Amino acid sequence: MKRGWRSIVIGSVMVVAAFVAFSVLSISGVFDYDVWKREKPLASPIAVTSVRDGAITLSDGRVFRPAGVQRPEGVAAEDYDNAVRVIVAQGVIVVRDLGDGSAFLLAEPKFYNWCGTRNADGIPWKRWAGSYLQCPVSELLVQTAYAIPALDQDQLTARERWRLEGVEHIAGIAESPTRISNDLGAFRYGGGESYLSDYDETLELMWKLAPSQ
Repeated sequence: MKRGWRSIVIGSVMVVAAFVAFSVLSISGVFDYDVWKREKPLASPIAVTSVRDGAITLSDGRVFRPAGVQRPEGVAAEDYDNAVRVIVAQGVIVVRDLGDGSAFLLAEPKFYNWCGTRNADGIPWKRWAGSYLQCPVSELLVQTAYAIPALDQDQLTARERWRLEGVEHIAGIAESPTRISNDLGAFRYGGGESYLSDYDETLELMWKLAPSQ
């Protein structure tokens, strides 16, 4: 009988110790794993082979600069190129070729979550690492403060100028460019980038109606 009670006590202690160890490991993040959300992937994007001096070379041989923007004096050329590389890492869709060596492009850059969100989708150890978000390249360069609008570009339509002006109206003028994690190849997520996915609708709601052309 004494051995039976001793076995029960030892077993109970082992169970409690295992539970405590599991709880400590769980709290310390040993079981955590990261997930990247990708809700709206690009449809058949064209791969980018290089970015140099602000020029984007596509795998089909075409070379474009982002239309309607320019690098400000306060941003180094290498930092600008690095930002463009992060934006176009998943490839691009050519929205409109302006015929002057520039184009409006659609991309799907990564944005990393920096605040350590756990319990994603109700799973204790699942951690939202960040998201891939569809964004127009020129507008995102302005939003992240790596570029400023160049509204004097001859080939721009009134609607394109409206879109570029709208970024500064909604996002404001940042004091410094958005931080980039080179290890992750991603921008720091600030919470406001997602509006670029439904950009025209957002501008009309928060600013003014779009011009007809």
